[in-house]
Amino acid sequence: MEERLNLSTNFITPEQTQKGRGLTRKLGELSANQLLLITETETPEQLSNTAHLTVRPDYSEGRHESFFGVWFADMTMHGKGGSEDDTLARQPVAIKPLDIPRLAAQELRTATDINGHDQRRLTFQPIGFANIGRSDSSSSKLSIITEFEEGVTSFDNVLYKDKGEDDNEKLDDDTVAWALGCAARGLIILHGLGYEHGDYQVQNTAYDTGLQPRIIDITGAIKRYDPLSFSGDLKIYIGSLSDFDTRKPVASKEQVLDCFLAPYREEIPNMFPRDHLQREMHNAVDCIAATIDDILSPSGDNKA
Repeated sequence: MEERLNLSTNFITPEQTQKGRGLTRKLGELSANQLLLITETETPEQLSNTAHLTVRPDYSEGRHESFFGVWFADMTMHGKGGSEDDTLARQPVAIKPLDIPRLAAQELRTATDINGHDQRRLTFQPIGFANIGRSDSSSSKLSIITEFEEGVTSFDNVLYKDKGEDDNEKLDDDTVAWALGCAARGLIILHGLGYEHGDYQVQNTAYDTGLQPRIIDITGAIKRYDPLSFSGDLKIYIGSLSDFDTRKPVASKEQVLDCFLAPYREEIPNMFPRDHLQREMHNAVDCIAATIDDILSPSGDNKA
């Protein structure tokens, strides 16, 4: 039997989500099973004040289990009468529990800023928030709701796909090169906008149906100005290629150098326009390049 949740709905405009407009307070005041949906007008005349979430476990197929417990659903909105026959919109959504109002508000603003540059969709766009209680939980949790986009695939499903009993089966070189290059392009865009991701591992890199880079989980993303802060994302990504020393790396040292670090290093002048920042970042990347073996396998037990 499918799980279906009914949410009472309030509306908020994009302008009202801006910093200093009380969004964090509003999120902290959401009652159980209440939805705060971002719309162009605060009181859309054509929409009812109830939304329905129909849980869709099938949307998670091919996706590794999320650290945050992300789950998926179809969100349905009806007209003012609320009749099932008067469906105005049905939107597949991803729901991420994020029980700290400040972090939920920050993630919305970060995603909106990142996606607002050059009409580029780099990460999933939040469309609202809800305080949701599910049948398998004894309490409700504040969650951020984003558009679910079919066809966006995370690279852990490419590089860490189930290879049966043979864990040493070698991935195709072109596949590895493409995954590393796509991760580099995503990071170049993100760092060029001044954001450190904070958890830039393989499972948080992805591609869309146009084979363009996408970035997952920007909860910890923060504006930075010191180039050394950005180097952490590079090291985390390289370390995740061996699942942080728990398996043989899916990429060799040479592949990391040529397909990940080299394209990133080439774009440093465009990401950091000031000369002294460029020098610092070049030095940081060169240091990482010299210690790739240790980053991939600190113990030395899982050398490529």
